[in-house]
Amino acid sequence: MFGGLSAGERKTGIVLRERNDGFGSVSEWVEISFGAELSDDLFGWTGESVEASGGRAEHEREMASRRAWLAARGIADLSWMAQAELNLHNWDDESGDFEATVHFAVSASVVRRRRSDADWDTRNSWPHEYRWSDSDWDWYVGTQAPLRTDEFGTLRTQLGSPPNST
Repeated sequence: MFGGLSAGERKTGIVLRERNDGFGSVSEWVEISFGAELSDDLFGWTGESVEASGGRAEHEREMASRRAWLAARGIADLSWMAQAELNLHNWDDESGDFEATVHFAVSASVVRRRRSDADWDTRNSWPHEYRWSDSDWDWYVGTQAPLRTDEFGTLRTQLGSPPNST
């Protein structure tokens, strides 16, 4: 929770002290000068620093490893025909030129576990949920938008659990 503003801060709109009790941090400014000349090295850091680890390349390697894990279990990338919405930003009636953003309303979670009669909390709360079991697995799919019967069948087939497997 941030501390309240002092009378001077309320009057000027300039915050001279900011406190976050939850993190135990306080930032204070005891003097403020407008138009002051500042040294070029004022914001330089001469202390120790640690270079960021692999960053994007490390993330890509991790994602490739995860895709390989899925592929080794017969689950590859899914292809999906999705309903798209075009949001028009700029257009020209005479030439027909336009600029638009394409929004796909497809977002989902897939969870699989060894087949079991035990209760199963998937820790998901999608508005549309689909559960089924095949000979080896219990499955859960949660989506933002409802799936048509053919879409659900296509998804199950691509996951390696076609509709006739129950």
